[in-house]
Amino acid sequence: MSLIEHLLDGVLLVENGRVVQATTRAAEVLSLSMRAIEGAELGEILPAEAGEVVARVLAGAASCRARRVRWERLGIDGRLSISGTPGPQPQQVVLALGPDVDPEPASLDFQRRLTWLNSLAAGMAHEIRNPLSGIRGAAQLLRRGSTPADFDELTGLIIQEADRIHVQVERLMSFCRPRPLSVKPVDLNALVREEVAAARARSGEGLHFEVDLDPSLPAIEGDPERLGEALGNLLRNACEAARSRVLVRTRVDPAGRLVDPDVDRGPTLRLDVEDDGEGIPLDRVGQLFVPFATTKVDGTGLGLFVARLSIDEHRGLLQVDPRPGQGARFTVLLSQRLPALPEVEDPWAGRVPAT
Repeated sequence: MSLIEHLLDGVLLVENGRVVQATTRAAEVLSLSMRAIEGAELGEILPAEAGEVVARVLAGAASCRARRVRWERLGIDGRLSISGTPGPQPQQVVLALGPDVDPEPASLDFQRRLTWLNSLAAGMAHEIRNPLSGIRGAAQLLRRGSTPADFDELTGLIIQEADRIHVQVERLMSFCRPRPLSVKPVDLNALVREEVAAARARSGEGLHFEVDLDPSLPAIEGDPERLGEALGNLLRNACEAARSRVLVRTRVDPAGRLVDPDVDRGPTLRLDVEDDGEGIPLDRVGQLFVPFATTKVDGTGLGLFVARLSIDEHRGLLQVDPRPGQGARFTVLLSQRLPALPEVEDPWAGRVPAT
């Protein structure tokens, strides 16, 4: 290992669960002696995430990486980055170890939420303006004096409009607070059947649902509630746009594999939701996922935004084919496995808001 002794990361060669070779830098990173490292069981000197990286590589992954792994030794509380690749011999894995001090993933996630917040704030200002006008008008009438009958009507209006503002604020807060995914195995086909049944009950008998499910789909890692919410919104959107038919199709998509340098995420699953309506005008495509942007009289403009947010949280893709005159098609791409998501800290946690 003479050449890799000069690498900034420490390197271990692991075979059959034991460390057979180590670099001096690895000893420095782990705060252990070379004697304590070489020949040791991997679980004796590294957190469990290292064993998971090794297992993924031995299962066929070209590379795998665990980020922000908590590491405590000799009073040092830090984070490790552990990367694995196949070793020179069968059943061997090369691990690269280094301090993980790069805040970029968390920063990117926070910046992305700030962008959403900017869009939400603009929409929220529009949504709140109308009920505030109603409250102000009712208060002015009360101030001028009114009959008891008018009093009941006007105070009722104030309560109603205040409730509308409360709902909007709660909705905004639910989007702004990062909610961790409740990850468990998800049968995407079963989820489709449940959401289609709910959509069929809502739409009545005038709409035909064509459901084409690939029985070979593997279970995926995900939050079934969040994914169901996304699919439900896509179906609701399709039902409102369709003339007579909505198609829902699932497939394993070999051409659509999502590339993640940190981990082998397995095959990509494709979900299509398609209607036979008028399609989407090309000049509206850029506004589809903007919160509160809607052309529907009774629409909230949040359905597609919520769907996009959920798929993004699963590190998937939500694509749209507008197909003007033919009916729109929305496509969801999800990997079988989720990457290790970075911890996102709330920068305002514990602060007292200004008054």
